[in-house]
Amino acid sequence: MTTDNFRSKVENGQIGLKYNKKELFHHILADKIDLHEMRMGIVVAIEIISTPLGLKPRLNFKRLELNKAGGQNLITIDELSNSVCPECTLVDMVTGIDISPSDSIIDSANLVLHYEKDRGDKNDRFHKCLFMINQLKVIKEFSAEEIIFSAAYINYKNSIFNEFINDQNWFTLKVEGFYTTSNNYKVNVETNTHLPIIEVGSPCPPIWHDGKNPV
Repeated sequence: MTTDNFRSKVENGQIGLKYNKKELFHHILADKIDLHEMRMGIVVAIEIISTPLGLKPRLNFKRLELNKAGGQNLITIDELSNSVCPECTLVDMVTGIDISPSDSIIDSANLVLHYEKDRGDKNDRFHKCLFMINQLKVIKEFSAEEIIFSAAYINYKNSIFNEFINDQNWFTLKVEGFYTTSNNYKVNVETNTHLPIIEVGSPCPPIWHDGKNPV
């Protein structure tokens, strides 16, 4: 598919990126926590990588950490370069059917999502989001083995913290898990209703970013 077609479908929530839950959490959280370290969140962004078949979209994960060593509160970004990110599968969110590897190849690495002129020259390509660790723990504990990331939008509406963000829809990502078959997670057995296993990330910008401008 063309990059423009992929961008449009992502922005409209028609394409998701599916991961094996155990493989993904092993990548982002399985290593040992240092004495003074606190895991705060995971920064997620869509990126384009080169594969033997061609250019393919995937998610990039970075870990936000708080280190209190020496009495300081230092927030740092871990690129997770010592861990191999698992493969993902593109999913047609309308039909629920996996997109074949050959149809997942796009024609350009120049991907700009939800372009907004009023973000400023340095921020116009940001499409990252931040999931707090406790959000991901909900997904980890209650969802089945496959989870999907796809587009979501947040309108902060009359924020008292930052007038700039009011009345605008900010692009972000949500992560949702397939329901498990266990009755333990059902809200009502008779109606077969389950816990809503879905979490929405905080968009970037307007309130935060990972300290690095996009390429």
